[in-house]
Amino acid sequence: MNETALRAHVLRSLRRDLCTALLVPDDDGDVTLPVGEVPVVVRLLTGSPAQVRVCSAAAFGLPSTVKVLREVNDVNVGLSGARCFLVDGTLYVAGELEVVSVEPGELGRLVLRVGTTATRVGSLLVAVHGGTLPSVREEEPAREEEPGR
Repeated sequence: MNETALRAHVLRSLRRDLCTALLVPDDDGDVTLPVGEVPVVVRLLTGSPAQVRVCSAAAFGLPSTVKVLREVNDVNVGLSGARCFLVDGTLYVAGELEVVSVEPGELGRLVLRVGTTATRVGSLLVAVHGGTLPSVREEEPAREEEPGR
């Protein structure tokens, strides 16, 4: 499949799984969706095999301490199909699927899993260790580049 067909497949899958026609990709082709209290970004990765990445920032300004990293690791032990990671004080939750083998409901479930996990884990870590939470109503702090881009 070419990139245009892959993007169309991802959009069709999102529309079907989330029961909405109101999905507008940005200039890079990414789709941002509000899930719970966080924005979730769906991005096509055109490597081989092509994948779709679902990613959300769960918290900003977390300290990179052993305690925080231990908690992130403990969360990862209990996750299936997604993972948490800390990059320069920002906690992300992400998961990927191979685009051509996405089955009905699968992408929508990953979007919800990433968003609900980001909301839950971000709230917990900010309450214990400080930092700030993202909001679907505010602009995210500026970043040079999202991880894995």
